[in-house]
Amino acid sequence: MNVLEQLQNNYIMHKSAKLAFRKIEMCINSTVDGGTPRSVLILGDAGAGKTAMLEVTKTHIIKNHPHEDINCDTFLFVEAPSPSSLKALQSAFYEEMGASKLDNQRHTEARRTKQIIELINKHGYKVIANDEVHHFTEKYKANHESVVCDFYKTVMRETGCAFILVGKPVAEKLVRSDDQLRRRFLGTSRLERFAPPHKGNREFQAFVNMYREACPVDHVDFSDDFLTRLYIACDGLPGLWHTLIELAIRTNPAKKLIDMNDIESAFEKEFQPSDVLGFNPFEASLLDVEHWLKTSFEA
Repeated sequence: MNVLEQLQNNYIMHKSAKLAFRKIEMCINSTVDGGTPRSVLILGDAGAGKTAMLEVTKTHIIKNHPHEDINCDTFLFVEAPSPSSLKALQSAFYEEMGASKLDNQRHTEARRTKQIIELINKHGYKVIANDEVHHFTEKYKANHESVVCDFYKTVMRETGCAFILVGKPVAEKLVRSDDQLRRRFLGTSRLERFAPPHKGNREFQAFVNMYREACPVDHVDFSDDFLTRLYIACDGLPGLWHTLIELAIRTNPAKKLIDMNDIESAFEKEFQPSDVLGFNPFEASLLDVEHWLKTSFEA
């Protein structure tokens, strides 16, 4: 296993991860404890570590679950399509379960839903994870959310599966728009960005230190000045921090120690920051960096 492969196994730590994983475990256990299966909604901005949580869920929680009915063969992952529609979602289910795409074209939405339920029951799936579900709320159409909610309710009722729905914060209105669907959920976990290194807050520094301990390549000790620039570069999100470190390793794979030059080079050459960042924080003056952080934080 090379360094980059080891890095992928390094869980993207988040301050809300413990609670989120507890809800995911409760969700999974609800499919085999004799009660009513319950689902969970995981929300966070791009780069918060949502998809990484799904990977950990499959490779650790599902794979090592003590119940014989919970394993990788009974876990189904389906990414919500974009542009979004119920038909496109149904098509994604067909594809992940190896069904004929012709069926998706020939039958009505109700018939396709019935076939999907039959396939889920045939394969014996217990837990279904849907990533990127915010696609169903970003471009609103008349009755668009309601038909997707009806699909989820029907599949939950007829299969006894628990769902892990993952998306950006706007996805919350998908569940909240339907009381019957909302009551099938244990709740919502939000993966919010770390507090900025402002007025003595050390939350982001604690995360960087924790990540450093688990990373297969060591980092130099970063000054408070550089940590502030790092926070801005990755928008305080653990997933973007992980990407920045990965790019720094890829830029110079032979190095045994990541330093500030490696990170600056990775940011300049390959890194795609969040949309809100319109400048290079490693080139700006400290005064400009602190002003941007202060105004953004107070906003």
